Amino acid sequence: MCLKKFKLKNRKWGCWGLYALLFLGIVGFINPANAFKADTHIYVGQQVLNDLLDNGSLTIGGKEYAVDPEIVEALQRFPNEYRFGNIGPDASPDMLIGQMLIHPGIEGGWNTDDFLRWMLTGATSE
Repeated sequence: MCLKKFKLKNRKWGCWGLYALLFLGIVGFINPANAFKADTHIYVGQQVLNDLLDNGSLTIGGKEYAVDPEIVEALQRFPNEYRFGNIGPDASPDMLIGQMLIHPGIEGGWNTDDFLRWMLTGATSE
């Protein structure tokens, strides 16, 4: 059907070849959003650590906000865990589950908030 409509000379590829070319043409124009890459999340988290660990406060929009000393101490002791938390549902419990089930917020499924609350209730403190 599509061979007659588009008058393809090389019928070896047939409709599937045409569809493949169309698909590759579309995909070739799609740019991934850098804002959603894990390294962007880690970078932002590191900037927060850099600002906070200096003096125990965060500067946002030119204003300084004091942070609870217990939180500052936890971030000093566990900076890697904090950085991992910045990519949280993107990579946890693994990339496949994080990207396909938790992060997108599928209706009726687990959202990021549900997953993080579940982790928090299962966490134990020292």
